[in-house]
Amino acid sequence: MARVTAQEKSDTKVLLQNAMNHLEEARSDLKSADTDKEGHKIKAETSVDSAMNEVRAALKADYPGKK
Repeated sequence: MARVTAQEKSDTKVLLQNAMNHLEEARSDLKSADTDKEGHKIKAETSVDSAMNEVRAALKADYPGKK
């Protein structure tokens, strides 16, 4: 099994944090949209929330101090 270097771990953390920032922005945009578009907006919000939970879990798994 290959070892992950400190640099790779740091790069991954930055990428995960960037992903979280983009997801937060997407969630805000979805919340601001005024119509549901036949249920698709709500499904998209749910998907974004799920993705955010997975990114949080990934950060916590590799970086226990991160919330």
